Amino acid sequence: MLPEEMHINTLLRRMESKLLDGGRQGEGEMVGRIAVRLSHARDLDNALRRLYGVIGWDAVALKLMWYVEQLRRAAIGATPNEDLLGHRVSELIAAMPVPGKQENAARQTDAAARRMDLRDALIRFGSVLEELRRASFTDGRFSGLPETVLERVIGEAALLRMIAAAQHSRDVARFAQALTFFATHVLDHEILQDARVLHLIGTANLTLQTVLETAVAEDFDSLYQTIALLESPRTLLQPQ
Repeated sequence: MLPEEMHINTLLRRMESKLLDGGRQGEGEMVGRIAVRLSHARDLDNALRRLYGVIGWDAVALKLMWYVEQLRRAAIGATPNEDLLGHRVSELIAAMPVPGKQENAARQTDAAARRMDLRDALIRFGSVLEELRRASFTDGRFSGLPETVLERVIGEAALLRMIAAAQHSRDVARFAQALTFFATHVLDHEILQDARVLHLIGTANLTLQTVLETAVAEDFDSLYQTIALLESPRTLLQPQ
């Protein structure tokens, strides 16, 4: 087991114990099941991305992704101390979905998403991407992605995903989830001065629009390739 896999397993097992000791039986068992699935996953990064897509568990998944990234950047042999482990366990528990509210929120979100129009969501999404492009240039030169506008992109992408999923538009939902993951990675790791980010997001949206307009098999292949790229931001945005 790799160091990052051991670290994630340790955190989840400590979460499980703390929840069970605190009388939070259902939540503790849920974390235990997640720990088992992640420990048996062939690819930890992909497993965490799948967890990110589970309603209510996105915040936990993002924290775990960040811990993995930090451990990979650390010196060889360096391991988090007890104080840091305890702090991270507390952070993860605080990020967990509230029992009962998760199911109710999911039902309300799904009902609202079914009432909204996918075309309108795509237009809103395209508009905020255009705003991001404009706001990223000063006097014709790239000046960096504004954090507040990128946060709006993440919000609109997440909304697009919910609406597309509710209306059984699987390809759009997959695209929106991948772009949400990519943009969140950029924001969390403060990769705001890299012009490649803006280019990748713009190209990805163009690919999606082309597929929706043409429905040609070759364009769908391009969309699936784009989704795969967005799901691998750590590899895609390696320092030049």
